[in-house]
Amino acid sequence: MIVCEFTDEAGQQCYEVLEGSSSGHPGSTYIRLSLLDSFGNLQFESEFDTGWRCYLYGTALEPSADGLHPLIVLETGIGDGPGPDYAKQVIARIGKRFDLVRLEHGGGKATRNDYYVKHFACGPPIPEQTEEEWEGDLLSADRLKVLRALVWLGGMHDAIKPAGEVNPQHEDPQDVALVRAVRQ
Repeated sequence: MIVCEFTDEAGQQCYEVLEGSSSGHPGSTYIRLSLLDSFGNLQFESEFDTGWRCYLYGTALEPSADGLHPLIVLETGIGDGPGPDYAKQVIARIGKRFDLVRLEHGGGKATRNDYYVKHFACGPPIPEQTEEEWEGDLLSADRLKVLRALVWLGGMHDAIKPAGEVNPQHEDPQDVALVRAVRQ
């Protein structure tokens, strides 16, 4: 468990708490991120994993561009055998949620998240937004919202399947249609 203390926009002390546990190989590391107020009351939390065959090896905090709260950097890698090359997963607090704003491979460059199979994707669940809200994020002055949208749009998404051909392990068809609409 890692606890990070910081002062929020209103000048109040807050705590970000990161908890992680591995499900064994092959699997991933389960993560729970929580935001607590100065009295220890839960404000919100996010539960997710590091992606299939990708495991948490360390964490770091980096300052955000706005300087208000730190970015959480999950240092990840594969276990024995094949797996994705996700070396860093950068998580930011955006409003009342945590979101993936950058994904890097071992060479330190940005890479694409694998959304097309549900358990391959890493990072917190993407926000449920309309096409207009995603476009608003892309045009926003809030750099973190822009980065969140770019991670989602730039990810690997499933192909549109014929009606009735649904695989419960694959990305939901309405999510595939949404990402295609926003890309256009």
